[in-house]
Amino acid sequence: MLNNRIKLKYFLNIVKSVPVILLLTIISCTEDKNPVVPPAQAAETVKINEVHSRGNAVTPDWIELYNTGTAEADISGYKIFGEESVTGSKAKKVLAPGTVIPAGRYLVITIDDSSASGFNLSVEGGKVWFENSKGAIADSVTFPALATNYSYGRQPDGSDTWEAGIASRGVSNGSTTLENPVVMNEIYSRGTVGAPDWVEIYNLTSTPVDISGYMIYDIGGYTGNRPKKELPAGTIVPANGYYVISTEGSGDASDFGLSSAGENLWLENPSGAVVDSVLFAAMIETQTYGRLPDGSANWQILTTITKGTANSNVLPVSVVMNEIYSRGTTIEPDWIEIYNKLSTPGDISGYKIYDNGGEQAAKPKKVIPDGTIVPANGFIVITTEGSGDPSDFGLSSAGEKVWLENSNGGIADSVTFPAMAELQSYGRSPDGGTTWQLSGRITKGLSNLSNPKVPVTLSITGQLPAELRESSGLAITAAGKLWSHNDANNSNVLHCVNPAGQLLRTLTITNVNNIDWEDLATDNQKRIYINDAGNNTNSRTDLAIYRIPDPETITGNEVAAEIINFTLEDQNAFPPPASNANYDIESIAWKQDTIFLFTKDRSSPFTGISKMYKLPAVPGTHVAKLAGSYFLGNNVNAAWLTAADIDHAAGALVLLVKERLIVFRNYPGNNFFAGEIIEYVFNTLPGQVEAVAFSGSSKIYITEEGSASVPGNIYEVSIPSK
Repeated sequence: MLNNRIKLKYFLNIVKSVPVILLLTIISCTEDKNPVVPPAQAAETVKINEVHSRGNAVTPDWIELYNTGTAEADISGYKIFGEESVTGSKAKKVLAPGTVIPAGRYLVITIDDSSASGFNLSVEGGKVWFENSKGAIADSVTFPALATNYSYGRQPDGSDTWEAGIASRGVSNGSTTLENPVVMNEIYSRGTVGAPDWVEIYNLTSTPVDISGYMIYDIGGYTGNRPKKELPAGTIVPANGYYVISTEGSGDASDFGLSSAGENLWLENPSGAVVDSVLFAAMIETQTYGRLPDGSANWQILTTITKGTANSNVLPVSVVMNEIYSRGTTIEPDWIEIYNKLSTPGDISGYKIYDNGGEQAAKPKKVIPDGTIVPANGFIVITTEGSGDPSDFGLSSAGEKVWLENSNGGIADSVTFPAMAELQSYGRSPDGGTTWQLSGRITKGLSNLSNPKVPVTLSITGQLPAELRESSGLAITAAGKLWSHNDANNSNVLHCVNPAGQLLRTLTITNVNNIDWEDLATDNQKRIYINDAGNNTNSRTDLAIYRIPDPETITGNEVAAEIINFTLEDQNAFPPPASNANYDIESIAWKQDTIFLFTKDRSSPFTGISKMYKLPAVPGTHVAKLAGSYFLGNNVNAAWLTAADIDHAAGALVLLVKERLIVFRNYPGNNFFAGEIIEYVFNTLPGQVEAVAFSGSSKIYITEEGSASVPGNIYEVSIPSK
């Protein structure tokens, strides 16, 4: 419940609005031959500012408008409406003549009233529109499901950022607080030794909450028969997020199991005040007891276990189109593969799949038969043509759009696929992921990640000299001449060694510093490109590549570099949010006057995807264009990309990660990821390998980063040239 201070604020807000209402009444009933019209600012300054969908009979649903301008805004004749008005089943709510909002002030409209235009807002979320007097849409917002006492509002007022927060009717968003910002939200009492009982805590607010020192307990802690379980220092519940407490299995004296027959639980703050309590019901192994929606007063048995995520009482089905083949024949028709992203079987009976013909009702949509089950994390393949049914459709070899519709008529997935060659398909990588790419490996009914894997042995040819204790790039300009450099904040020097590790030469780059040099590349003139775009924190705005001539043409030990400055076209925050931290460029390669850049993924949660950019290989200032992406793996050993190179003779691209080389051949144009892909897996893991270079089409050198006392090794590995 809101505290008394908030209740008083609401009451004062209502009282303040009374004179305005009386004034509007007088204006509407009194004739004035020469009315004084106050200057009105353009109505586009008025925005929907807050939406409250959790109303009741006493305080119905409402929408708050806010005037972002510097002068009073007249919104007479404007309309506000929901989805029923879009379909024509309900009239739009029209604002009365004389409705004005002063600059920087609010107007709250009760929408769930008894009028013909009254409408309520779905607790599951929906969309509302604000239309000006000329019939043009002035503003709209799609709002999510909300907890009790919550609304969806702009933070700060009038901005482009929307957040769920505590309802702040008629006052600045974010200006109210809850007495108890966290509650118990979901309970699981059927744990095992390996997966103990747990209680989920939910943060009702839009800011993180520190619950260090909170205590949770059952009847044993309540009566003093055992200690209450105390949450450790530094325990934070994210904004509108979750924290899960295992109640047993730690070995601490405060451990307690939750009764499968149901019992009482209490949550207590550090001051000893009980902030939440619940008597939960008996459950079976596949059930939990939780609030629905999150944070509400409605506790019930839940048929879906949603530990650490939003509560749900719907058995989940999460399927997507995963691979498409459009070059079918009469014998082997076109097909679309469906993938189940969940670890439980998914029933897709009654789902529909179709192309433009079905979308435009030119032909029936293809209905998936009753009893069609997609195995847990598995696949089924739907043949789209050849059955003789009117719903058959062939997939265009030039590319088109296809849809997957669930049994309720909602769109479960859609994709526009490109033209394909006869030996290509178009699929997600990884299975169920967001990245689609052409592939020369057709994996009908199988994982799209089934690259051939070939074990290889790394042979040590020598040890790097002490001058190269942090080797982080490699380029070969002539037989037996391996150029390398040290990592960030070292000298601006290239070192040349032979495969045995003997230092042959050093070359100082006089006009630049080594901010974070990561990787080298060579072009068809044997010029060397030095990548100074290492970006561990994803916060750099001074990314650069330095180009020097073929070292064989340089007579001394110093040279000035030509500079290629660049930015990444899709980075606009420095640093970005953790979930988008994928701008660390540690790998580059040159091909046909273009430099290709590959990222080392530092995102959290970890995606395992390397993004590829391209930019002209000429001095100047450029924007590196996003040109593709590739899924490497689910952990850093599998997916942290540290170096790349291209064999200029055969065109093969090699990427280096901790445990293997990935080689791309026979690709169309510069679409490396759409060709033949083979992974060469190391028989034994090396140290921290940071650099790779082709020496001919079948030999690859790799160097590892060492330390001041123990420099890294130089490795040689042989692979087939085709």
